[in-house]
Amino acid sequence: GEDGDGDRRGAPPESLCSEHERRMGDHVVLMRTYQAWARGGHRRDFCERHGLSDRGMEFARDVRKQLLGVFREMERRATKEGDKGGVKHGARREEDEPRGDKRKRDRSRSRDRGRDRSRS
Repeated sequence: GEDGDGDRRGAPPESLCSEHERRMGDHVVLMRTYQAWARGGHRRDFCERHGLSDRGMEFARDVRKQLLGVFREMERRATKEGDKGGVKHGARREEDEPRGDKRKRDRSRSRDRGRDRSRS
């Protein structure tokens, strides 16, 4: 088109989502778009109908595949460690938490301890 976005034809990806899902944000629209593309067999004509880049969707599939591999390996290691009496499957260690989450949890514990003392 004249705006520099290229020639985009067909229904926009947003048409693949409900109004509620669109209000939830772009990440939900992107997820639903990917799911619809996958259900349709990862076809180029789907991309053309919805004004999507076939290469971009293939890249998203590759990233998804890599992430699934990482998660499966993490699960395998957690299960293996659980069998040895280490960290149980699904258990979180403090060092696994982002720094901000650990600080929030520590502040919450301090507040709880203060309430406990005031009740005595």
